[in-house]
Amino acid sequence: MSSATSVDELLIRIQKLEKEIEKLKEKNEAESKEIDISIAREEVKHQSSIIKKGG
Repeated sequence: MSSATSVDELLIRIQKLEKEIEKLKEKNEAESKEIDISIAREEVKHQSSIIKKGG
């Protein structure tokens, strides 16, 4: 019985770790999108300054 219990405990731990991994993936994706937004904003500023200088 103790081995069955330990298997159940391991399965529970695996499920908890999988949930933690999913949360970390979501956080990472959100941070990546924030970085993409920042880069896009910098590109817009850069393009705006070129347009202003050229026009």
